[in-house]
Amino acid sequence: MIDPYGAPLRRGRHLHFGCGSNRLGRPWENYDAEVDICRPLPFPDLCASYIFAEHVIEHVPFPSGLHFLRQCRRLLEPGGVLRFSFPDVARFNEKNVDLYLAFLRDLGRAGATPADAYRFVLEGSGHVSCWTEATGIATALAAGFDAAELAQGYGRSKHEALDGIDGHHLSATLAAATIETTVLEATK
Repeated sequence: MIDPYGAPLRRGRHLHFGCGSNRLGRPWENYDAEVDICRPLPFPDLCASYIFAEHVIEHVPFPSGLHFLRQCRRLLEPGGVLRFSFPDVARFNEKNVDLYLAFLRDLGRAGATPADAYRFVLEGSGHVSCWTEATGIATALAAGFDAAELAQGYGRSKHEALDGIDGHHLSATLAAATIETTVLEATK
């Protein structure tokens, strides 16, 4: 038996949503625009050990983001982990906003101001919702996860399968990615 995307139905899957150009190698299954995270995810209950969703929930309205987290919980086996990340405007401070402005200037925004940096994180690249560490944790818990916490950092996880998989820096700079990105891990 196969799922709607041609993969065999099995447990222990590693699902990657919103992969963009960061296509992970085996055992990861990479999905991008072909899976609409605003709709029920086309996978069976309890089929995944790990789910990775990097910089994707800010592209849908907040209620759809909550729906997506509920769907991820449905797909995860007991003890399974969702790693999800998003741009977090609360991460900016006087020290790092200047580093982020350098990234914006590299994008051709020579006269960028701190207000431009905040606006870029809030509404640039098609962002339609705003997430912070606190709202991400609260939303994961509201979606039914047993625990949700800040990950060890960008590119780092205590879970071997999730360690080193972040790829937002492929479409930004490493400095910009680490400044703007909050990474959470939620456990079922």
